[in-house]
Amino acid sequence: MLPCCRVAVVAVLVAVVVLVVVVVVVVIVVAVVAVVVVVVVVVVVVIVVVVVVVVAVVVVIVIVIVVEVGVVAEGSLEVKLPTIWTDEKQSRAEAERRER
Repeated sequence: MLPCCRVAVVAVLVAVVVLVVVVVVVVIVVAVVAVVVVVVVVVVVVIVVVVVVVVAVVVVIVIVIVVEVGVVAEGSLEVKLPTIWTDEKQSRAEAERRER
């Protein structure tokens, strides 16, 4: 084989090796970027779910408070007293009546 042909063969082999290395590096970079994108998407979805759950819990708490307090249609608040307090008040009033 002529020396110039050997140089040409070596040049072609070097070019093929460089091309394979470049393709492998590009594939690795694309794979890493894809993994990073998936991780970011998962984190964003988890954050959105947590925010939605927190908002739902707050809404439920507000609804429970509104129902327990008893919001009147005009917008004023009508406070419902606990039955223990009203029973105690009633028994005090009865005791005062008996004392008189």
